[in-house]
Amino acid sequence: MIRILITTLAMATLAACQQMPANQHAAANSAAPAGATPAQASRSGVSTVVEFRLAQTQPAKNLSILHLGKDTLYYFQPPVLTGNDLAKAVPMKNQRGQAFVRFVFNRQGAQRLAQLSQSNAGRLLLVTVNGKLVAAPRIGGPMTEGVMNMTTDTDRNAVLIAGEVNGSVSRK
Repeated sequence: MIRILITTLAMATLAACQQMPANQHAAANSAAPAGATPAQASRSGVSTVVEFRLAQTQPAKNLSILHLGKDTLYYFQPPVLTGNDLAKAVPMKNQRGQAFVRFVFNRQGAQRLAQLSQSNAGRLLLVTVNGKLVAAPRIGGPMTEGVMNMTTDTDRNAVLIAGEVNGSVSRK
């Protein structure tokens, strides 16, 4: 069994899919019509944009600011992983009934995940889908198996997030 090496930051505002501040990278890579579902995006030949960014709770030079109610996160603009690094996302439940999304990375993504998790334990990994923040799990340690499990508050959210993320997976 794969150990869950991350925990979700408990912020009620994340459940509502907080909109990330606009940035040039996301705008340049997102051509999907506003409000398009993954199925609609796939039919139009445009993928959903999923990105993972490193973040922390302490300010530092050259980090962008994200206000989440009374909490503030500081994140690096360029994504460290994207939908191109994923093989699939699967909604699941653990033995205690807790819903989660299992991100399975392709070979390139698994290598990147292992490297970044090795050197960034304790930092957060902001997960955005079409520019909306869906979760901010904390990196608990090295993730060397190419898999990252992210808890969610409900089964429905696990299914929705996995469905959206799978719209970004390259079918090459």
